[in-house]
Amino acid sequence: MGISKKRTVLFVIMLLLLVGFVLGIFYLKSVADYRQAVRGTTFEDINIPDIPDGVYVGEYDVDFIYAKVEVTVLNGEITNINILEHSQAQQIQALS
Repeated sequence: MGISKKRTVLFVIMLLLLVGFVLGIFYLKSVADYRQAVRGTTFEDINIPDIPDGVYVGEYDVDFIYAKVEVTVLNGEITNINILEHSQAQQIQALS
């Protein structure tokens, strides 16, 4: 006795729903991990006047967001910040 087309289609639909559900759970878990990482991010107090003049490069990566910047310090002040890389470049262009 063969499996009917109706049962096969139903099985495929159920399998796709299950796979979609599992992938959705993984996605939501990574979003939760990202939010936790952002909330837990702290930076030390930086006294800019104590920083020697120069150009400094820094980067930060929290899975969904990656940024690499170049900061220019001159006479105890930040005079320029260049975004060298960003994981969402289209949004950066819109802000420029």
